[in-house]
Amino acid sequence: MENIWKELIEETDNVYTKQINEMYRKTNANQYYEILIEALRECWDRKKVLSIIPDEFINQHTDLYCKLFEEEENLQTDIPEKLYIDKPKLVAEIWLNSLKGDHNFRFIEYLKQKIEKLNLDNTFKTIVKIYNYKNAHLIKQKYNLKIDDINRFEAFKDKYYNEIVEKSNSVDEIGEAIANMFANCNKKELQQFMDKIQNIFLKRKPSQNDIEKFMKLKNLKELIDPIFYTKDIYQAKEIYNRIKESGFSYNDILIIKEAMKQICSQDLINNLSSFGGEPDLIKDNVSIYNISEKDFKLLIHNTGWGHHESEENINKRLSDLDNWNNREGYPFISTSYISNEMLGHVKSTENTDIIYGFNKSVNPSLVINMGNTDIQTQGKDIDNLAYEISDEWFMSDDLLENMVHRYNEVTIKRKYDENGKRV
Repeated sequence: MENIWKELIEETDNVYTKQINEMYRKTNANQYYEILIEALRECWDRKKVLSIIPDEFINQHTDLYCKLFEEEENLQTDIPEKLYIDKPKLVAEIWLNSLKGDHNFRFIEYLKQKIEKLNLDNTFKTIVKIYNYKNAHLIKQKYNLKIDDINRFEAFKDKYYNEIVEKSNSVDEIGEAIANMFANCNKKELQQFMDKIQNIFLKRKPSQNDIEKFMKLKNLKELIDPIFYTKDIYQAKEIYNRIKESGFSYNDILIIKEAMKQICSQDLINNLSSFGGEPDLIKDNVSIYNISEKDFKLLIHNTGWGHHESEENINKRLSDLDNWNNREGYPFISTSYISNEMLGHVKSTENTDIIYGFNKSVNPSLVINMGNTDIQTQGKDIDNLAYEISDEWFMSDDLLENMVHRYNEVTIKRKYDENGKRV
C-alpha cells in the first residue's frame, strides 16, 4: 500500500513539475504566480516546486516570487538560502509580513537557528524578538509597520498599550494591558506568576548576595498586585502608569523566570537522596541497597517507555549497563521525580524494563524543564521540544504534592565529553 501511495505522490509531483515548466512561457507573470500557488498547495514535495521555478521569473518578478512565501502558511521555512544572501532585506520583509498571529514555539526556534547558521544581521534578531511578543501582529497591523520600522518596535508597542489604557473604561482591560505590556502574558498568568514569586522567592530567607534582588521582587509584587483587586478605573490606570514609571520591563520578567528556574532546579537536586554505608548485597561487583523501608527521593528514567523490549535486548543491557548510555538517541533524558510515598512514573506494557535512578550527581544547570504532569518532551533537538520550555517551575515538594497526573516529568539535558561521547 505504501508503494502505491509513493507512486501516486511521485506521479502528482511530476505532473506539477512538468506543468510549471511548460506554463511559464505560455502565461503572464500573475497567471504564472497563481499556478505556483496551486502547485505549492497540492504538490507533496514543495521544495521540488521551488527548485524548478525559472531564474527569469525570480529575477524579473522578485516581488511575486517573495509573495509566495508570505501567502503559504509556514513556507518561510523553505526560503532558499541564496535568497537570504542575495536579498536579505526582502527576506526580512517576508518574515515580518508573515506575522499574522501569535507564532508557535517551533517556528521561532527555526528562525533562531537560521539566523545562527547564516550569521544574519540584527534586523532578523529583532524580528524574532518581536515574534515572541503577544499581540505583535496587532501592533504591526495597526501602525502598518514595515521592515524599516522594526528597530522602533518597542516605541510602537508602548504607544499601542498607552492608547488602550487611556481610552479604556474597563479595569479588566487595563489588567490585560499590564500583563501584555510588562510580562507578555494574560492577566491570569500574571497573577499566577506573582504567586510563584511569593512562593519561590519571598518565602525563602535571602542570602546577603540576594537581598537586592529580593527587594526588587518585593517592590515589583507591590506594584502589580493591586490590579487584581481594584474595581476603580482611575486606580487601575494609575497602577499602569506607576509600573511604567518604575522602569520595569519584560526583560526583568525573563531574568526573574531564569532565577526561579535555578532556585527550583537546585531545590530539586538538593532533596534527592544518596545511599551509602554497607550495601545489602553485592552482585557482580555492584553494590545493591534495599530501600523499601527507607524514606527516599529520586529521579528515575524508564528505558522501555512506550514499548516492550525483547528478553534478549534486556539481557544485553543487564550485561553491560553502560550500553544504554552509549547508544544514539535524544540529547535529553525524560525522568520522573519520585519518593517512597509517591512512586508514579511512566511504565511500559511489561515490568521487565530497566529503570535508571539519578541522585545528587545531577547538575541543576542541566535541568531543562519540569511539570507536575506529563510535559511530553520528545524530539531530536533540545530547541525543538514538543512541549514549550515551561514557565511552570516548582519547588521539589510542590512537584510531588501538587501532581495533577499519575506521574510528573523532569527533563534533563545529557552531558557529553570533549569527544562528543555521552557522560
